[in-house]
Amino acid sequence: MRLRPRPHGKFITLRQAEAELGIPYARIYIWVTTGLIPRVDPDVAGQSILIRRTDLEQFIDDNMTAVRA
Repeated sequence: MRLRPRPHGKFITLRQAEAELGIPYARIYIWVTTGLIPRVDPDVAGQSILIRRTDLEQFIDDNMTAVRA
């Protein structure tokens, strides 16, 4: 998987994660709803599902393997 440059910010929406990482929205949504990646409290975030960029990056680092060409 080739990662695109990521803008710096503490929180990220699932759509932003999809665009930046090229991982389908549905897959990221499942990771969040099953608790693999913690979401920001809805009372704080409003309607958008927000996750911490660091939590997403840690999950990717711990669980994904790079495919070498």
